[in-house]
Amino acid sequence: MYDSNKNKRHSIRLKEYNYAKEGMYFITICIKNRKCLLGEIREDKMQLNDIGKVVEKELLSIKMKFSKFNINIYQIMPNHIHFILEIIDKNNRKEDENYT
Repeated sequence: MYDSNKNKRHSIRLKEYNYAKEGMYFITICIKNRKCLLGEIREDKMQLNDIGKVVEKELLSIKMKFSKFNINIYQIMPNHIHFILEIIDKNNRKEDENYT
């Protein structure tokens, strides 16, 4: 279980917000213990290793596996990844028209 005192971090999540709702979400996923398992930076460019290539392939396949999700942009780094996940929920469009 997450212990904010131990980790010296606090949640930036909005308490009343429904994160399953249609929208775009900036996500960062870090490798445990910040190990550089996805590749390395050479000459200012990220060079994916085999594990990094698998991560990229799976990230790009999300839209094909889950029609409700899309990855608009991503960056894989040696020990973490950043991406923008778009949730597309055509069934809730009417409800979401009130939000801008």
